Amino acid sequence: MPRKPLTEGQKLVAAIKRDLADGLELDNRDFATLELIAATRDDIASLETACDQVLIEDVAGTKKLNAAYTELRLSRAQLHRLITSMKLTADELPEIKSARHQAAANARWHRAGA
Repeated sequence: MPRKPLTEGQKLVAAIKRDLADGLELDNRDFATLELIAATRDDIASLETACDQVLIEDVAGTKKLNAAYTELRLSRAQLHRLITSMKLTADELPEIKSARHQAAANARWHRAGA
């Protein structure tokens, strides 16, 4: 049975997961954000095909902004906000402490409590 081709949103989410920093684990909030990212990207793809003109003419002959273009612009901004809300790089991961430094800190902590 042939596989159904991936949507634009599924492709984007796959790329994000591929580019995640090693050791970064996703939580439920991240998975929910990824679902929103995929849905938003799919909406953008649909709007891009529907929005062939920025300005349209109404029945009276007046040119006005295509409503689909406004939705497209807002969806792109939303996609940017969703992607930047996720911690995707090693720069944003907490710093790993060495075992030696942790042992010294624990020794000081236990000495202070005695």
